[in-house]
Amino acid sequence: MPSAQTSVLDTVPKLRPRKPGALPAEQRGALPAKEAAAYIGCGVATLYRLIGRGELHPIKIGRSTVFMVDDLRALLDRAKTPGAVVMSGGAA
Repeated sequence: MPSAQTSVLDTVPKLRPRKPGALPAEQRGALPAKEAAAYIGCGVATLYRLIGRGELHPIKIGRSTVFMVDDLRALLDRAKTPGAVVMSGGAA
């Protein structure tokens, strides 16, 4: 529980800061799950639900799972199409 001196926002885990000189997401070829979720504006759980529904196709590199920025952009473009439903509630 936050004390009177701290804000609730101070207790929220923060993403690891990018290394100095790191390229912005738009200039990188692939993003790890947390960054990919932030890029498209959802949580990691939703990102993995999109995989389960065939909307996204991750790439495994060793033990890491990454998402191509072009695939994330394509998902956002599909979502902009009038009447498109990229992901709706309910069971998969």
